[in-house]
Amino acid sequence: MKKPNSSTPQLAFALAAALLSTTAAEAQVVAHWRFEPGAFLQDSSGNGNTLGGTATPSGSSGFAGSGDGSASFGGNDILNTLSTLNLTAFQQLEITWQQRTTMTGIGLLFEHSANKNNSPGGFLADVNENGTGIGFPSLRTFDGNNNDNMPHATDGTWESFTLRIDLTATDPADILVVTPGSNAPGAQGANVAPFLNDTFYIGARGQGPQFFFVGNIDELKIEAVPEPTSFLLTALGAALGLGCARRRVS
Repeated sequence: MKKPNSSTPQLAFALAAALLSTTAAEAQVVAHWRFEPGAFLQDSSGNGNTLGGTATPSGSSGFAGSGDGSASFGGNDILNTLSTLNLTAFQQLEITWQQRTTMTGIGLLFEHSANKNNSPGGFLADVNENGTGIGFPSLRTFDGNNNDNMPHATDGTWESFTLRIDLTATDPADILVVTPGSNAPGAQGANVAPFLNDTFYIGARGQGPQFFFVGNIDELKIEAVPEPTSFLLTALGAALGLGCARRRVS
């Protein structure tokens, strides 16, 4: 009886794991606004998504920052990309940021398009829209919205959030998910539209402007997660198949 080669299945599955890790590592930073002194409006990703905008500073806010390397918004401030932010090549996005606020009314943290309600494929996150202390991340779909609930502090505490949007998800509840958060009941539109090539707004809705945010935003980053290529999937299947075949040898 031929002794099975026990190392071959292990090698195959190690190769499969490596392929998956490689795919995950291909996530690319599209834009990263760190709001650091001396580079307050710059995109640290190197992709040139420089910010600008028009605002009437309120108190010490506006484009001067808050002194701690974050963007301070006083209720009349808005930032926006000087050129459009092109996300059309991607189907999965991850947006991360830090925030603090004491406001109890609705305030836009960020929005891709001047008003995503008129732009399928646009998305936003705001504070207090679903009640005091409950934010509202939302993706505009062809048949309405896909929403989530985002509980947040209103006492000035710094918090970190991650918003994931996956246009390939088969379960509507997985299309848009915010962490920490909870799935919003009701609107879970699944007829998704491609992401947009449009202006990205921070601190207010671009249409108007309106829904001004009061507080601080920091480390706002947008990453794109490409789908696995057909080559990687084929190689993965071959590796797993090889492992199974070797286990059957006797």
